[in-house]
Parts: sequence; C-alpha cells; structure tokens
Amino acid sequence: TPRYQEVVYETGNHALACWAMLAAGQSYQAPRLNRRISWVLSSDTPYTYDRGMRLMMLSRLTGESFGPWVQRDADWLVSAVTDKGNFNSEYFGGPSVGFGDHGSGFYGVLGLWGADQAGIELNHKKVWGPIDKQWRLTQQKTPGDDAAGWAVGMLATSGGDDARQARTKTTRSTVNGPMTAAGVASLTLTERYLNGPKLTDPTRDNVSVELRKGLRWLDENFDPTQSPGADWYYSMWTVQRVGRATGRRTFNGIDWFRYITAEMLNRQGDDGLWEDTSGKQGKLLSTGFAMLYLANALEPVAVSKVRFQGRWDNRPNDLWNFAEYASDIYEVDTAWQVVGLDQPMHELSDSPLLYLATHEPFTLSEAEVDRLREYIDAGGMLVFNPEAPWGRLSGSVEALVEALYPGRALEPVAEFHPFYSFHTKLRPTVSMRMAHNGVRPLVVAFTKDIGRGLQVNDLKRYGDSFVALSNIYLFSVGTEPRRVRLQTNYIAPPASWPAEEAAVARVRYGGDYDPEPGALSQLRAVMARDQAVGLAVRTVAPDKLTDERVAFLTTVGGGVLTDDEAQSLRAWVQAGGTLWLDAAGGTPGAVEAAQAMLVKLFPDRVPTPLADDSPIITGQGLGMDAYDTRRVSYSLFAQRQMGKMHEPRLQAVMIDDRPAVIYSPEDLTAALAGVGHWGVFGYDTDSARKLAVNGILHAAR
Repeated sequence: TPRYQEVVYETGNHALACWAMLAAGQSYQAPRLNRRISWVLSSDTPYTYDRGMRLMMLSRLTGESFGPWVQRDADWLVSAVTDKGNFNSEYFGGPSVGFGDHGSGFYGVLGLWGADQAGIELNHKKVWGPIDKQWRLTQQKTPGDDAAGWAVGMLATSGGDDARQARTKTTRSTVNGPMTAAGVASLTLTERYLNGPKLTDPTRDNVSVELRKGLRWLDENFDPTQSPGADWYYSMWTVQRVGRATGRRTFNGIDWFRYITAEMLNRQGDDGLWEDTSGKQGKLLSTGFAMLYLANALEPVAVSKVRFQGRWDNRPNDLWNFAEYASDIYEVDTAWQVVGLDQPMHELSDSPLLYLATHEPFTLSEAEVDRLREYIDAGGMLVFNPEAPWGRLSGSVEALVEALYPGRALEPVAEFHPFYSFHTKLRPTVSMRMAHNGVRPLVVAFTKDIGRGLQVNDLKRYGDSFVALSNIYLFSVGTEPRRVRLQTNYIAPPASWPAEEAAVARVRYGGDYDPEPGALSQLRAVMARDQAVGLAVRTVAPDKLTDERVAFLTTVGGGVLTDDEAQSLRAWVQAGGTLWLDAAGGTPGAVEAAQAMLVKLFPDRVPTPLADDSPIITGQGLGMDAYDTRRVSYSLFAQRQMGKMHEPRLQAVMIDDRPAVIYSPEDLTAALAGVGHWGVFGYDTDSARKLAVNGILHAAR
C-alpha cells in the first residue's frame, strides 16, 4: 500500500525527492531542500532501496563535505552484495547471503553507480563481477540469440545447483518489461566497468550475448502503456536509463522518448504531482521518478551514432563515454543516441552531429543517402571515424561524399582551423579531412581512429580523441551546448500544404548559387505552419523568372553574373520583382562577391539602410501573421566581432519608392536553413526567417 511504501521506505522516498529536485536544477543550498537533505543523511537505514536512492542523490552533490556520506553508503552497499551477487531488500551487517530479488538488486546497482559518479573508486572485479554473473545467470533461458528477459525473482530456469535452489525460493517468475529494462541497464554498466577498455577490437562482437538478448526482448515487447508489478513512472525512468546507456531511440518500433515524454506531461495532476494508477507506491515516489525523467528529457543530445547495414557498433561505449566527458566539461548533462537513416528528420535533428564508424568498406542505400543529405541540409554535420586504416575505407567515404554532394570532395583540414583549437588545443597529429560548401563543414572524416580512445575512456592516454570530437561538437552548436533536446531549428513539413501560394525563386547562375539547399525548403515549411501560406519554390536562371514576386540570389564568393544574367535580373526587378541578395556565411569573400553583383545589377544606384519604418522591419500592414523585427538577434560568432547589436542591418536599392533589392552583407541563407555553426557571420535562425517572411508578405500582399 502507499502507506507501507511511505513509512517503511521513508528515507529512500525523500532521498528520491531530493535527487529529483537537484536534477531539475534546484540548488542544494536552498534552505528547505538543504534541511531535507540533512534529514535524509541522518538515517542509518537498513534498506537497499533507501541506500541506493541516497547515493543517487549524493551523486548530484559536490564538495568534500559530502564525501564521508558517500563513502558510508558505498561501503554499506558493497557489504550488502550477497554471496549470489544480488541484494536483499534489507541488510543488518555480517555475511550477506541469498538470491535476493531483482527489484532490490537494481536499486543496489543504481546506488553503486551513484557512488562511482560521486568519485568513489570501487574494486570493479570484486564488486561488479558477482553482480554481472548474477544478472546473466538469472536471465530467461532461450535458444541462440532469441529474445530473453528478466523477472522480479526468477533466477535461472536450467542448470546448476544455484538454479535448482532458486526455483524453490521464488514464485515471482514472470518476465516483464520493468525488470528486463533493469537487467539491460545493469549489464550495460557491468560490461562497461569490467570490460569496457578491452572492447576495442572491431573484428569481434563487443556486445555480450545476454545483453543482445535483453535488448531484443525490449525491441520485441516494449509497451509503454504497461508496467506490470512496478510503478509506471519508475518503469519509464528505467527505460530512459537504458536509452541513455545504449543509445537506443526506439524499442518495438516506438519512439520511446517522444511517447513517454508526452504521456508524462499529460498525466500530471492538477496539484502538480503524479501518481501511478495502481496507487501502490504513493505520490512521492511517482512524482520523484516523473521529475527525474522530465529533467533528463531536456538533456542536449550531443551526437547520434548511425546504424546501417554493416558493422556500425563495434565500440559500444564510445559515445556514452564521450557524452559523460561533455557533461563534465560543459557542466550540463549531455546525452547520445543511436539512429537509423530510415527515421524521420525530427528524430535525427535532435543532435547536431551524426557519427558513422566502421572497420569495413560500406555503402549506404539511395534512400539512406537522401535522408543523410536532408539532415545535413538542415544544419547537421556528418563525422566519420575509421576503425581500420584510412586507405581501406577512404574509397567508401569519398563515394559517399560524391553521392551526397556531387562535385564536392574531401580536403585536408588545416592546422589553424577551429577544429584544432576551438575549446581545447588539439595536436595536429589528429588528422582530418572535410567537405565544405563555402559556408560550413558538411562532412568531417578522421583519417586515424579516435573511437578506440573513446572506448578505452582514458583521458591521460587518449585525451586527443575526446578533445577532437568535443571541438567539432562545440563548433557545430555555435558554442551553445546547453540547447535542450527538443529545441531544434528544423521545421517538419506539414501533412498537407496550404492552398494560398506565393511564388519564390532561387536564382541560378554560374557560381555556387545554392550552398544551403535547406534554406528555402525550411522557409516554405515555416510559412505553411505559421502564415498558412504555401510557397511555390523553384530554381531558375535569371531569364526564366516569370510569375515570381520574390527571388533569392546568394553567393559564397567566386562566380559572377554574366552581362545577360544581370540584364535579365534588372528587367525583372524593374517590372516589380523583389530581389534578396545575401553573402552566405558572411565571409569577406562572399561580401565582396555580393557587392560586385549589386554594382553589376544597378551601377548607378547606391544601396541605403532599409528604413526603420519599412513594413519589412515593422511588419505593419502585412497582416496579423507578420513580425515586428525592429529588434533582432545575430549569431554568437557575429556578436563576438561586432558586439551586442539588435537592429537589423538590411540595405535596399529603391525603385519608385519601393525596396526593389534587399541586400544583406550578413548571412541570411545559412540561418534560414537552420545552421547554427560557429563561423557564420549573420542573423540567427529565428530573426532571419522572420525577416524573410516579412519580405515575402510585403511583396505578395
């Protein structure tokens, strides 16, 4: 009953509540929380649940003053491990014996994990070894690699005296989701602690049979509507732990993150609390695990590992180790995930980097290449790591780059590139190649294996592996590693497009006229969602402009307008068209090329700042769905160079009192696509899109 849970496990429940408050960002120095933490620490409780929850609470606290409390509970849990490698629900000292149960066992595992996170050095072989053996012994027995799960009290169903004795001691032998998730989470920890640094040979299967079988059980049976025998909020939090440790984004075809997050929010009571429908555990426990889940749901996803047809997961802990490293140096909890290129863009766009690693030559399908291109066009970046000599894999990577962006090639990354110094100095012996579109890197390929160092997780020997990926990550988010998981620039296309249309063109000429193909496709999605306007977008040569009221002309430097192209554009503008011209990326070369185009188009006219009262700036007279952009924001890179500025800097060539050419020496194109990379000098995505929307509405209405 709730009363039993609340009274017997009072210390654990309040430790859970404090842990949840800390995870949600509450300072432990807040007087009421500090008093509750002190009360939790005062109990010499005999229950495994209490000790496990208290250690997880302590893992969120810093400072030497908490060290003795962590050591006390860590010593207790180490002593409480039974001779069979499990935990009983309670322990009063002396020899700990028996088979225990998996409910208590997982709380013990969580506590030891918390002790490790708090800095306690455990004897991995002595502590984690018996626990690892117990979870393997007690897994459901199935042939081959068939799915296999765990139950609360079920130990082995065949083989050995321990198994026969176990069958006489428990009747709780129904395999279920919560305990299987606990088993998978436990094995991911034990394998990492016991064998992680050894799992570097890409020619071997570095995931154990038992862990594969447990993951397969979840992938075949996961049902987020059910939590037999356990609090639903605890069960879903456990699934989240499995997802964080293994990177799995889907189980049983279900995007567990989006489903559970939405359901968690929907289930909150009017009093702000949560309670499982069974009512067995009480509101304090349910609310604690719900808060823990939601606090972790905001974690930025630094990088996603690409799953493909081939050996894609040779180092099972590489990105998990990197995520913990990033969490430490950026002081924000950071996650990672595994994605397939058949998943929708809104799932891929959760992370700014896709990490593809293998030791064998590979080929992606045409559909996978298309989805990967869509991801990169939306502001993402692909990082490739060779787990074999570069010469063996270079052909596959170069062929992939050619399939993604014909004509672009991998070029060496210079030692003065920010990848070598952006956050931490990186030795030039870590060589990289990249494909670049003139605005930003699209694909980065290491030519030496960094994944081995990530898997070994030894910063003294392999610090360059972490620094290299960290610099790329921080570059890709424009120094904003705290962007929460769901806060992306990607706008999914609507299920059906609005009927109202405004014709828009991308101007094609002899240069790199479309460096960011996602710019206009994302603008189209924005206007369909927010203005109920359907954009008819096409790419045309200047002499083919017809019904378009707005056209976008972009340059990254290099390439010029011919006399005929300039004459056609000039005639179209003079006939009433509005031309937007910008220097993509805002680089000096792009600005110089854009200014040359402007002079060629209108040699006798000098652009002037767009008037503060222009409808394109104020949104006035353009309808309720226009924007007031008198105050805008710029990328952090731009702010670093020009200081804090919030006024738009658009310039205009006026014809008959109308802004016929809108010129921006600052980037608009990359921002429209949703690119947040460092090095882009221009508007941020939100401001660029609002300015462009106003411009289209002004021309159309």
